[in-house]
Amino acid sequence: MSDDGFMMDKASAVSDEFLEKYPATIFPPSLKEANAYHLERCVRVLPHDNNTAGFFCAVLVKNSELPSLRAKILAEMSAKKTVVAIATDEPTTRQYGYKLRLKTHVAPTMIEWTTEVTDDNLKTTSTTETSTYKMPPHEIDPACKPTQLIPQVDDNFSFCEQTTEEWIKIKEFFKISDDFDPTNMIMRHDRTVFFQSCPMVKTLVKYNRELVDSNFSAALGVCIFFGMPNLCIKVDTELQTMMSHEGLAFLYPFIQKQVVNIDSEDLLKLAFYERVKIDTLSEKAQTDIKETDQGCILFVYRPKYMSSQPNCNITLVGARGENWCTHYKEGRVSDWKNTFRLAGMEREDYGRKIQEEKLVAALEKDKKAKEKQNAEPEKMET
Repeated sequence: MSDDGFMMDKASAVSDEFLEKYPATIFPPSLKEANAYHLERCVRVLPHDNNTAGFFCAVLVKNSELPSLRAKILAEMSAKKTVVAIATDEPTTRQYGYKLRLKTHVAPTMIEWTTEVTDDNLKTTSTTETSTYKMPPHEIDPACKPTQLIPQVDDNFSFCEQTTEEWIKIKEFFKISDDFDPTNMIMRHDRTVFFQSCPMVKTLVKYNRELVDSNFSAALGVCIFFGMPNLCIKVDTELQTMMSHEGLAFLYPFIQKQVVNIDSEDLLKLAFYERVKIDTLSEKAQTDIKETDQGCILFVYRPKYMSSQPNCNITLVGARGENWCTHYKEGRVSDWKNTFRLAGMEREDYGRKIQEEKLVAALEKDKKAKEKQNAEPEKMET
């Protein structure tokens, strides 16, 4: 959309200055190109947090070595006269310039039992019974396994269960209802970071465990819990876990504790100040905070009237100590900026408003002090 409010759906409709900043590929292709590329199989992602243009996601599958790498391996093998070992159990034949040594299994494949019986006439009769067993599967010795076949990290993650100790602590702290299914959450090996996934990803990971172990990333889900960060207030809590803003979107319908209802003035205070004293919040907020434990808390704003500003529901993740509370911004500058804009002002406007209120309060205090001083001599004369 242009500054004048006109929609531009193709590159020819924009100026040359625009094309110098942005590529022409940000516009959708023609219908003919879309059919040729089978774009009906695609989903375009429009990120709202990173202020970037839309992009496409694709899954790339490597089915052979790069030609340059293959040529280098073959040259080394020719020079050193090494033996090429072929992994025949892979879908595509891959060649490595290594000598693969199999791990030795000491296991019998056939056992013979010979029984000799001697009767009273000293005649001996021999009977032989034979049992056969299958050969155990061959395994490559880890000492000589090629690096591309070795997972970089063992047990890098695991899926959460209903009986997982860390999850039970989190569930009790926030009083999360049983309707929420935690088995789709992925935990890192230290069990301090939880990612919310889905049944489809869980199935995909289950049957591709080795590949995921060596290439684990946050792309498997949305981070909803992480270790308690360094805060500007002192928090004395047994649960050293913080909920993310994205996690709040998943869990809010299931949470029954650690929820604090705030009004518009509380909302702007939390967005403006690094920390807020609890006794300066509204009465409703103070009452709700008394029902919470020290640690992670969730601020919830709901407009009271149709004309209220902001005129939408807003949820924030924060923390509380004994006397102070804070909104955990985690570098999300755009979030608190948008909070003020939803209230019809900029952050600087709110700052000036606070200074004016302080100045008016100071002048009123001086006025009362002078009136009191003038009243004292009159009493003495009387």
